[in-house]
Amino acid sequence: MGEISEQGRVGTAELTMGSTSDAQVISDFELQFLDPTLEADFDAVAQTLAVEARDLAIEPELRSRTAKLLGKVSLLDRSNSEPVNVELEQPMTLKQAVEEAVKGSHEALQFVRKNALTDYTERAYKSGHVVTAEFSVNENNQLIQYGQTAEDMFINGSRHMAHPLLLERSITEAHNGQRQQYYYETGVLKDFAMVTFSLVPDVITSQEAKEAGYFTETMSYAIQLVTEETGKVIVQSAFVAGADSPGAPRFDTQAVTKTALSFGIDYTGAGIEEILSRPALIHKSMLPDLVVTLVQKSDKYTGRFFGRPHQGPKDYQAHLTECHRREASAESLVEEFVVEPLLAAASRFRHPTDANKYLDQLNDKLLKKTIFTDKSIDSNVLGAIATDHVEQARIYYANGDFRRMEREILEAQRLGSSSSCPTVYKSRVEFEDYSESEDDEDSSQLEVCEFISKECPKCHAKNVLTTSVKKNGKTTYKGACGCVG
Repeated sequence: MGEISEQGRVGTAELTMGSTSDAQVISDFELQFLDPTLEADFDAVAQTLAVEARDLAIEPELRSRTAKLLGKVSLLDRSNSEPVNVELEQPMTLKQAVEEAVKGSHEALQFVRKNALTDYTERAYKSGHVVTAEFSVNENNQLIQYGQTAEDMFINGSRHMAHPLLLERSITEAHNGQRQQYYYETGVLKDFAMVTFSLVPDVITSQEAKEAGYFTETMSYAIQLVTEETGKVIVQSAFVAGADSPGAPRFDTQAVTKTALSFGIDYTGAGIEEILSRPALIHKSMLPDLVVTLVQKSDKYTGRFFGRPHQGPKDYQAHLTECHRREASAESLVEEFVVEPLLAAASRFRHPTDANKYLDQLNDKLLKKTIFTDKSIDSNVLGAIATDHVEQARIYYANGDFRRMEREILEAQRLGSSSSCPTVYKSRVEFEDYSESEDDEDSSQLEVCEFISKECPKCHAKNVLTTSVKKNGKTTYKGACGCVG
C-alpha cells in the first residue's frame, strides 16, 4: 500500500481500502490524508474525499516502473536492427489480431471488433457522448483494454510515432497506466475512481493538432474515469466540447479547473499537459453517476450541456441511454463495412501499421455514408469545410429530394475527413486497397454515390447501404437489401 508524501500533509498513513460507510470514509480521510485541524465544512469534506495521484508516496516507485517501460521500448527498437541479450515479449498489434482472427481465434476477433467499433464511435461523436467499457484481466493480473495492456498500447504506439507531441503525451499516459494498474492491484479502485482530464494541446497550432487527430472544431476534451463496479473494472470516457465553434474562445481549461476544484483538486495555473499528468483519486460517494457527475459539474460552470449550447431541460440519464443506443446501432454497420473488409485484407498487410491505416480508411468511408441520414452524429465531424454540405444533404433527404442530396453528399465526401481519438497512426499515407478496383471500362463516366438509408421505402429494412448510379443522365438506386428503384 502507498503512503502519502510530504505534499500529502501526513507522511505515515496508508491509503484506506475496503468497503466502509461514507461517514467512516470521511473520518478516515480526515485522520490519514489531511491536517486534522481542518474545519468540518462542505469544502473540507470534499477535500477529504479526493487526493491527487502525485501526492501518494508510491509515486517514485511508479515513475521507476515507467522508466523501465521506456527502456523496454528502446530495447525493442534495437532488436529490430541488432541482437540484444534480453528476451522481449512483443505485444499484439492490430495486424496480428486480424491475422489470428482469420485463423479462427475468437479472442483475436473480439480484439478486432472492439478496436473497430471504438474507432468508429470516437470519430462519429466528438462531444455529447459517453463510452463505457470493461477491462479484462490476464494471467499476470494485468488490466486489458481492447486486447492490450496499458504497456502494450504504449509500446505499439511509441514505436510508430507520427508526431513528437504525441510521444511526450504517450509517456504521460503510460505513467497514468502504471498508476491505474497499481490502484487496481491494491484494491483502491473499489472505493475510488481515478479521474483524468485530456484536453486538446495548446503547445502546437490548431492545424497541427487537427492533423494529429484532435477535434479542433469544438476543442473537444475527454474526461476519463476508471473504477471497480460489482467486481469489474470499468473505464468511462465522456467527450465534452471545449469551444462553441472553430476559432471561438476556448473554455475547456477553465471548466476543468473549476470542476476539479469542486473536489478540492487545484489545477489553478496548470497547463494542459500538466493537467493530464495529474489525475485525481475521488471517492465514489462524491460521484453518484460516475463520469456523468463530472460532466454535470462542468456544465454547471459553463451553462451548457456536455459543453454545447443547449435549450430546455438537461436529462443526463436519458442522454446516457441514447449513448448506449448509438453504440448498439453502430455494431452491425461496423461489422459489415469495417471488420469484414479488414479480415478479408489480412494477407495483404506487410507493415505493422497497415491494419491500422486500413481501419482508419474503412471507418472514414463508413462515417461518410452514415452521417447524412443519422442526425445523432454531429454535422461538423468531417470538418468545417464539409459541414454545410452535410446539413444541406440532411435537409434534402428529409424532403425526399434525393438528386440534390446526392450532390451535397459527393461534395462532403470529397472535401471532408474524419478522425478518431489521437493516435500515432494518423498518417494520410493510405494502405493500398485493391478491393474497390473498377472493372467497367466506362467507370470514369459514372457518378456513384453511397449512403446509409435509415429504412428502405420498399421492404422497410433498417440501415441499408444505398447506391445511386447516374449514367447518361439517368439515375438508378439499389439497396443492399436487394430493392431497386
